[in-house]
Amino acid sequence: MKQFSFVLNILLVAAVGVLYYLHFSSSKSPVAKSPGKPVSSQTKDSCANGHLVAFIEIDSVYDNVAHIKQEQKKLEADQEAAAKQYENSAMKFEKDKNDYIQKAQGMTPQQREQEEGKLMQAQQSIEANRQSQMQGLATKRSRTMEEIQSKLKQFLNEFNSDKRYAYIFATGAGLDYMMYKDSASNITADVIAGLNKSFEKKDK
Repeated sequence: MKQFSFVLNILLVAAVGVLYYLHFSSSKSPVAKSPGKPVSSQTKDSCANGHLVAFIEIDSVYDNVAHIKQEQKKLEADQEAAAKQYENSAMKFEKDKNDYIQKAQGMTPQQREQEEGKLMQAQQSIEANRQSQMQGLATKRSRTMEEIQSKLKQFLNEFNSDKRYAYIFATGAGLDYMMYKDSASNITADVIAGLNKSFEKKDK
């Protein structure tokens, strides 16, 4: 039994020695190059080149860039105006309908048919105007958001003109697909400050 343990220890020491030799000999051996493709400095670990990936919190950008807030307020004002107009039209329609109900008993069949036709046309007109306004508001909102996204991308191209980052992601409500975010890669504050300055120059 003692002899077996002695032999086993010798084998283990020999195995460790072989692994030690293989490890250090492989680390010293040159990397095989593919024909016609010299090894570039870009093949090094990306972490050695700094933060290649950054992210911005898009909700914070929308809440803290003055120009974007103004555009959002304009959209909200248009939506409130459309809602108020629809409310006024609906109230007038209800008043006209109630007036008809009160007078209907004293009308001839022809008069009732005529008044009911007017009410039906009025109701259809109100709904048609409402649908048209909703479509117009949706188109305007979509166009405004596209313009904001375009200006944001244009700014980020200028912001990253030195190619510090290979990718800049946007995170926020419904966009948070990254499982981990290092706060060192958060450039939201810089983007907000830069966008405010950029829009101030353009708005003057």
